[in-house]
Amino acid sequence: MTRTAIAYKQKVLSRNRSTLYASLSWLGEIGAIDQADLGTFEKPKESRNQIAHGMPQLVLAGPGFEYPALFPDLVALLRKVETWWIVNVQIRRMRTSTARRSMKPGSPPVQS
Repeated sequence: MTRTAIAYKQKVLSRNRSTLYASLSWLGEIGAIDQADLGTFEKPKESRNQIAHGMPQLVLAGPGFEYPALFPDLVALLRKVETWWIVNVQIRRMRTSTARRSMKPGSPPVQS
């Protein structure tokens, strides 16, 4: 297991039995998402549960669940988390990697 995997397990996965809710908790703590975002996530989840566990009632009652209408909000939340990850994790890793390379003897100088 890598150091990153061990750190992820200790810092994130230890928060909740559910990997999803552990990750959402961590994203909230570090400021990547807020309470409104968590609400945005819960709405489609509730609709999904309604579909999965209440199919007979839905068939008898006819259309009326709001799942399709919630899709754009869920996509926006995904985009928010992806953007945060790119800016705060991937770009920092690239900068760190570039800085390390520039310090190795014989490496070409890195242009900023």
